[in-house]
Amino acid sequence: MPKELPPETVRRPADVQTRSATGDPFGAADTLAGESDHPSPAASHAELDERYSDCGRLGRGGMGEVRLCHDARIGREVALKVIRSERASHDKARTRFFKEAKVQGQLEHPAVVPVYDLDTTEDGRPFFTMRRVAGQTLADIIRMRDDEQYSRRRLLSAFSQVCLAVDYAHERGVVHRDLKPSNIMLGDFGEVYVLDWGLAKTVSDEDHGEGGDPISFDDLGPASETIEGEVLGTPGYMAPEQLDGVHGNVGPHADIYALGAILFELLTFEPLHQRKSPQQAIGSTIDGADARAHARYPDRQVPPELEAICVRATQDDREDRFGSVREMQQAVERYLDGDRDAQLRRELAQSYLDQAMDGFRSLAQHDAEAQRTVMNMISRALAFDPENVEARAALMHLLTRPPASVPDEVREQLEVGRRASERKAARGGMAAYVAWLPFAGITLLMGVRSWGVLAAILGLIALGIVVSYLGSRAKNTSRYATGSLVISTVTLVLLSRLLGPLVLIPGLAGANALSFTQHATGGRRMAYVAISAMAVVVPSLFELAGVWPPSYRFIESGMLIVPHLASLPMVSTVLLLLLASITTIVLPALLMREARDSVEESREQLAVQAWQLRQLVPERASRINRIIEAPKAA
Repeated sequence: MPKELPPETVRRPADVQTRSATGDPFGAADTLAGESDHPSPAASHAELDERYSDCGRLGRGGMGEVRLCHDARIGREVALKVIRSERASHDKARTRFFKEAKVQGQLEHPAVVPVYDLDTTEDGRPFFTMRRVAGQTLADIIRMRDDEQYSRRRLLSAFSQVCLAVDYAHERGVVHRDLKPSNIMLGDFGEVYVLDWGLAKTVSDEDHGEGGDPISFDDLGPASETIEGEVLGTPGYMAPEQLDGVHGNVGPHADIYALGAILFELLTFEPLHQRKSPQQAIGSTIDGADARAHARYPDRQVPPELEAICVRATQDDREDRFGSVREMQQAVERYLDGDRDAQLRRELAQSYLDQAMDGFRSLAQHDAEAQRTVMNMISRALAFDPENVEARAALMHLLTRPPASVPDEVREQLEVGRRASERKAARGGMAAYVAWLPFAGITLLMGVRSWGVLAAILGLIALGIVVSYLGSRAKNTSRYATGSLVISTVTLVLLSRLLGPLVLIPGLAGANALSFTQHATGGRRMAYVAISAMAVVVPSLFELAGVWPPSYRFIESGMLIVPHLASLPMVSTVLLLLLASITTIVLPALLMREARDSVEESREQLAVQAWQLRQLVPERASRINRIIEAPKAA
């Protein structure tokens, strides 16, 4: 009669970390899976050897149930699997149960849970004990979809260890035949286990035959039982040859198929075959697997190397699959070897990006050197990892949002562009001076009264053409632009002798000021406005001071214009005024249109550039945005 330890010496399973895929129709595992916050009552004394004290049930499958027990002889917790009462009298079930214990016990591999003891209870029910392991099944991990805790690289490394364990079993003549995520456990300390060898096939089975084996529907829910039939396995993971019931056809390639289905699910978090019912999963297996992850789940961004492994492993014809599990494992490792280099590059990229983000937090917008450092760190991050979304978002921010102050290098570049604009304006100035000649021609028609003034005007026009030409070819155009403005202003001062400083001259002086100031910057702009105003101020002061005779005489009926440069015959005078008025209207409009077109062109170019940059980051990284926007919020 077994003897239980006193209650205070029995460790209750409240801290047990083994979890099953409960709630997932295909999640429960036969072996070492399940967790009970409220353990079922202890088994009767007749059910267990005196060595073991029952601490509650861990899980229950079609063949038996697993209980947490305390090994009084060694002083440790073990998992004890005992055949279910209703199957204990069936010879085939008892034979399979003993076979499971022996197969698992003989596979001495780190990924196979070791068997400690094999015996029968006092009422004749076989049981065996094994290591109590803690962790999560792969089914649970897939359901959680926790990319941070279980990265793709970590899961692939675990999958590689599973492949090695299965290959080890194949080398010793054992085929698992029921590989699935719920039969794979990742331990809390990096361990990887392949569980539940209850449906394993050994070399000896080829000689003796197995007859009707149970097909495992344990993953269809806690209420499901195994169903007697001619095939065995779990729908959705079974290879097509497992469905025909000819057990001689089921060999290592069936495990390769199951591993391919597991790898697909590990990469996409979706099953290879839909499993709403056993019939649907079986029908999908018969129709053929579509393991092209990029076609079915493109958002998961499965690398083509891994997709090719899934596709090859799940071929309908077993001869088209990998030649061995080791070959499949090596294909995964080749990808991981390349990914290790990629991982190192990603880590270096993240390091540079973190330095850039630190620079963002302390970045003074007027500090060009600090901005240069941040840009350099981001550039290095992208050099190591061009697909780093956060680095691309930071780069786009810097490129589309200029700093508060303009760096010196940019000022120099802008100055070069401004001088090029002034040289272009100087070429236009040559045409403008030529346009003055019609005014001189009309003056001749009006009848010249002061040939000296007219000669001076023509001389100034010629001088303005020469200065504008020299300015269009000079590297430093500022002094030529100033000289040209002074010449045009003096010309207007002399032209005021025709109709006075208050008629015709203000409009022409305004157009002159607009023409020169649109390419000037800073203090030069105001200086140009002041020089242009002299075209009205200087002749007015000369007349007030008596240096020049007045141009206007006031009588009771109005104001008379006294011309000093030429006579004022009606036709020629009207023609002159008409031409001058049109000039003062059209010239500013043309100048403003040119300036407006230039601004619109610049805005369009910037908008297109910003759009192109946004294509680098379809969806900005929230972490980067928080860092960038933090100084503004403060």
